[in-house]
Amino acid sequence: MKLFDLDGPFQHYGGIVFDLLALNLIWIFITFFSFGLLSGPATIALYFAVYQGVVLRESYPFRSFFASVKKRFFFQLGFCLLYFIMMALSLFNMYLTLIGQFGVIWLLPLYFFIFMELCLFGTVALPLLAQNRELNLVHLIKIGFILANKHLPWVFLATLPNILLVFIFFITFLGYVEYSFPLFFLPALSALLNGHLISKKVLAKYHFFEGFDGNVWQ
Repeated sequence: MKLFDLDGPFQHYGGIVFDLLALNLIWIFITFFSFGLLSGPATIALYFAVYQGVVLRESYPFRSFFASVKKRFFFQLGFCLLYFIMMALSLFNMYLTLIGQFGVIWLLPLYFFIFMELCLFGTVALPLLAQNRELNLVHLIKIGFILANKHLPWVFLATLPNILLVFIFFITFLGYVEYSFPLFFLPALSALLNGHLISKKVLAKYHFFEGFDGNVWQ
């Protein structure tokens, strides 16, 4: 097999890079032109498209992306807005505590713990919702927290780029727009890592893609 054959490594990995960058641009377009309002459904669609189209190579990434956005759209939107509000409050609590405007400094470890738990939860809950749209809000929250702590090493590793993304969003919101350039590639890379570590290594163990029986303790 030659390097530049149609089924060679250059075409294979070049196609993966193209798909990731193109999906990332679609995510940026939806997120910024909706002023962040649709960032949740766009992120869930990115997770779904990268996993199905890039990790598994079972569907066309762009078709998967837009199909995901439309499925239970208002439930995705409501859940993500609630989650992002909780994340924002957690970040602002830490920020205001650090500058002495909120609470006392010894509460900072508690706020940091809450922030990390929310990050770990989101690392599981968003791809979980991407792969199983039949879950209701209570089951989604319960399963997300259980799996995030049960599979902590994989989840923590997959959470690291997500924390970096949250930080970039936060400083961009504060006016440091010049540091926002990782947004042009980091979301898709995060989705790729999440697809391998969470969707493939964690969620697939419980057959979330075929109909979940509710047991996350086995």
